[in-house]
Amino acid sequence: MMRLVGHVVVLARVLVSVTLFAAGVGKLLGPSHTVRSWAPLAGLAEPLTTALVCGVAVAEIVTAGGLIARRGILPPIAAVGLSAAFFIVTLLRGLGVLHVASCGCFGVLHIELTMTQEIVRDALLLASSALILVDETERTRLEHGTASAPVRPS
Repeated sequence: MMRLVGHVVVLARVLVSVTLFAAGVGKLLGPSHTVRSWAPLAGLAEPLTTALVCGVAVAEIVTAGGLIARRGILPPIAAVGLSAAFFIVTLLRGLGVLHVASCGCFGVLHIELTMTQEIVRDALLLASSALILVDETERTRLEHGTASAPVRPS
């Protein structure tokens, strides 16, 4: 059973890393698509929105690399934060609270999805990121000897 869980966590790391990397690269290749989508949300002047988009893109790429390289607890925390933000924005768009046609999440690599597909994608990304964070937290606790040993029934 533990082996299966390990495989699921590896799959989650790959899924989240590839998604974040693609989103970051897509934004950097054509930030104007994302800037147009984010401008009404950010309420910033275009140069500042462009800087924000590029900053998020770099954060996505660095987080993806950190997840694959298993560089400690910070990349999983960043992945949860990024994916939670994406999920909340998508959910608010789906509920009609935010009135933008697209989140611009993947920049020029954008694929047209239905709102339901976007919500499922972002929920899966958030759940996968949370799984990675739980796994990394437990691994860190075990390495530092702060985790209690499992209790075996007698």
